[in-house]
Amino acid sequence: MANIVKYKKGNGYKLSDRTGSPVNVECIYETQFLPDETKRLVIKTYNPNSLNGGISQTIHFTKESAIELIEILKKELNI
Repeated sequence: MANIVKYKKGNGYKLSDRTGSPVNVECIYETQFLPDETKRLVIKTYNPNSLNGGISQTIHFTKESAIELIEILKKELNI
């Protein structure tokens, strides 16, 4: 079982829903350790105003997938 440590709850971010309309969501991130001690970052978003109020999206990053995402962000957003 993964070891979970919660670090931060965000103040809300503007994301888009399925129709492309902006939605305010809350965001938390956690670090977890897999059974082989590999560390990963987990980002969870949720809309506290939704009918179920639960997590709506969870994204897991290992070091390797984070490096890939950083490269995509650099390329697509010119950072």
